[in-house]
Amino acid sequence: MKKVFALALILTVFQFAKAQKLEMEAEPKAEKGVPVLAFAEEAYDFGDINQGDKVTHVFKFKNEGSVPLLISNVQTTCGCTVPEWPKTPIPPGAESEIKATFNSSGKMGQQNKVITIHSNASEPVSRVMLKSNVLPKDAAQN
Repeated sequence: MKKVFALALILTVFQFAKAQKLEMEAEPKAEKGVPVLAFAEEAYDFGDINQGDKVTHVFKFKNEGSVPLLISNVQTTCGCTVPEWPKTPIPPGAESEIKATFNSSGKMGQQNKVITIHSNASEPVSRVMLKSNVLPKDAAQN
């Protein structure tokens, strides 16, 4: 009798585990009730610029989620890049932008500036990048 009870208990546990696994697999991959931050582009290359130039690029994005997107902070790798971002919620389906200005004063050669976006999106940390090749001031005069 003990063997039958033990076997029944084991079968019940396996059925419960299988039901849990099937339930987890049935859940959609995209979470419901979260914003989704989708950028049109993740990097922009200014190409050759002259030392001292200030260049600006606008990264366009869309909230592809089902609830408003809130950007809590935008950080850059150095003080030479200044971001501007929306401080108000971006509704589902709406588009907005992050403007980034790079000041090449005191910089030389290849530059890669990472802009980190913190939000309430399904992926709470996103990154975009500005690239450029800073030429010496003298190169512009030749």
